[in-house]
Amino acid sequence: MEIRNLRSFKSIIEEGSFLKAAKKLHYTQSTITSHIQQLEEELQVKLFEKIGRKMNLSPFGKKLLPYVEELLNTEKKIIQLGKDKSLIKGSLKIAMGDSLVTYEFQDILSQFKKSAPDVKLSILTVDIVSMREMLEKGDVDIGFLFKDQYKGNSLIDIPFKNFPLTLVGSKDSDILNMNFNLKDQELDTSFIINEFHSPYRKIFNNHLQERNISLNSLIEIWSIEGIKRSVKNNLGITYLPNFVMQEELSRGELVEIMADCSDNLAEGIYSYHKNKYLTPPIKLFIELVDTKYRKNKK
Repeated sequence: MEIRNLRSFKSIIEEGSFLKAAKKLHYTQSTITSHIQQLEEELQVKLFEKIGRKMNLSPFGKKLLPYVEELLNTEKKIIQLGKDKSLIKGSLKIAMGDSLVTYEFQDILSQFKKSAPDVKLSILTVDIVSMREMLEKGDVDIGFLFKDQYKGNSLIDIPFKNFPLTLVGSKDSDILNMNFNLKDQELDTSFIINEFHSPYRKIFNNHLQERNISLNSLIEIWSIEGIKRSVKNNLGITYLPNFVMQEELSRGELVEIMADCSDNLAEGIYSYHKNKYLTPPIKLFIELVDTKYRKNKK
């Protein structure tokens, strides 16, 4: 359960409308609506009821509100840790995948800098194998990645969230009419994806192999933005964590392709050396991550 969705929920109540909440949080109204839809899907219940032109809290929404306020207050307390400048000093070197740093961790990075302005923060975007090697050698303090088979015996992996994966194509693509679950097919499209060691790349390749499905070609682009732009321009299809494509999916620029592999999840983890001393900056960053994904850890 994401903090930003809960923050949007509380702001709607405080401001009286989705539009005013969007202005307060510097989002578009469609983004606020998406946050509430995600929260309702996760909880499997409606949070608001429309009566005429007015949006009122549902009975469940009224029960949820005090818990949301408690969680957001806890978030504020964590941020206040940064006021103790005698503890939160030094440096923090993080390794992280492109998708996580670009789309999922911007709010956490912002909170960390506000809480620990005296910490020298370094962020390296590297592939999974390189990240594991850097963690083993102590070249970085902590890594954030998707669970893989490259873990060394000296590393500790801690899960923080499962991310849904989605197969998508361009809204103009003929491939949208194809059935990716049928066996023994040759499909006239290219698979556009990033690094060779990507766990979701492996999941999709397994899906193709199990069904004896072949595609025209493989296009490797290590930039998530480059992959999405290429798919929008109908150069092929891709299979990525849903969170990196939410805006394009909501605008209809990318369209989900129905396939069994879209039921799969990529497990987000953070990893560090078992002998690593967890400095105050490392602990603060971990606490910010754990707070954002609190519900996923229960």
